[in-house]
Amino acid sequence: MNKITLLITIFLLSACTTPVSEQQDCTGLTALNVLQFNKESHLFMKHDAKFYRRYGMETASMPTTILVQACQNIHDGSKNIVMYSNLWGRVIYCTQSVSDSLKTYDAFLHWAMQPATDRQKTLPQINQQLSATQCTDSTAPKSDAPWYADIEWSTQEPLLISNARNPSLHGMFSNQTVAFTADEIEHLRNQIFKYGEQK
Repeated sequence: MNKITLLITIFLLSACTTPVSEQQDCTGLTALNVLQFNKESHLFMKHDAKFYRRYGMETASMPTTILVQACQNIHDGSKNIVMYSNLWGRVIYCTQSVSDSLKTYDAFLHWAMQPATDRQKTLPQINQQLSATQCTDSTAPKSDAPWYADIEWSTQEPLLISNARNPSLHGMFSNQTVAFTADEIEHLRNQIFKYGEQK
């Protein structure tokens, strides 16, 4: 048996051993260009003077393209939302059921729509609520919740922050991540709701 035939046989056998429950029918749902965020300074990178001096405005302003896919389990019909990026390695922000995604985003939006003084007071409560978020897949460290809320110090915007990072960096740049504004989360939530309503 030559090498090509052997490789084809191994590939076909591995395909046969994939459990039916893992087979997914995925489609593109949306993409978002999300700003980079420094968890330590509580600033978007473009507002972070230290980062700006070190790397320059072009790098500081460069958004990350977040891809959001909708996947339906072929076996049981359940629907999941997969959020990831592929820049310098795959970062999986969160894979959740449609209903859990909507709960996460609705909780954040409810907090974000409060007056600024109330948001500051209720920040610990929303983060306690978000700490219970369950993702079936995420590259956030196991010790951290996949999501938390924060307030950007220069604009006072309410933000949903991801703790996910590129696992191949082994903890480097652990304070650098992405942050979603309330408008971005509202857009994402509406897209997911439409997908969840499809029969």
